[in-house]
Amino acid sequence: MDPHLCVGVDVGCKAHRVGIADPDGQILEEFDVPHCGEGFDHFFNRVERHRKALGLPVAVAMKGSTATLAHSIDWYNRRATVCTTSTT
Repeated sequence: MDPHLCVGVDVGCKAHRVGIADPDGQILEEFDVPHCGEGFDHFFNRVERHRKALGLPVAVAMKGSTATLAHSIDWYNRRATVCTTSTT
């Protein structure tokens, strides 16, 4: 896989924990976002800021399952690779 901005999301029912790393695995930022429209906007804005700064495509991995978040990420950035895992 070509170099990419790595975004990891630990999906929760009320909030999600997010980590963003560069292609070398250096953590650029970690934060929480609430599970609501404003939280998703905050998530996308922060990811976009790093994507533009590094000029890289985005790869998103999510632990847990929430269709709303996965579909929002897919809609937001067709350049993103979205990988979800479910823990049931």
